[in-house]
Amino acid sequence: MLSELSLRHAFWAAQWRDRLPVRAGVDADALIVPPPGPVGEVLDLVAGAPGLRLVLGALAGQILPRVVDEYGRHLAEASPVSEAPVRAVLEWAALWTRREAAQARLLLERLAAPPAPRSGTAETAAEFGIRVQRLFEGETGIFPAARAS
Repeated sequence: MLSELSLRHAFWAAQWRDRLPVRAGVDADALIVPPPGPVGEVLDLVAGAPGLRLVLGALAGQILPRVVDEYGRHLAEASPVSEAPVRAVLEWAALWTRREAAQARLLLERLAAPPAPRSGTAETAAEFGIRVQRLFEGETGIFPAARAS
């Protein structure tokens, strides 16, 4: 599932890149920058998570819903006339990202196991989710990095 999710988001990134403004004197590569805020830190935390359940929990509970919300904000701002190609990508990306979040929640349910006895270093899914949520606190407008024109 994570491999499919990664491939799909790479596809969306390519679609975004194809829709960057093409203007004389504008370097399109200069428009591709990391998003502001804690996104990099969140992704590093999730990448280093010691288990699939923690990764899926962060994706389903925090990251993917925020991506969908941001796509919705972009759709609300994008002109149906001048930004129709961007809106088309946003609509499809939002639809698929909602599906991905639902799939991650279903997979989490299937992976649910009785809680193991706590060791001194084991982190529960709830604790990990709180760490991810705290990194995101107060942040809006983080996905994708470029604002609708």
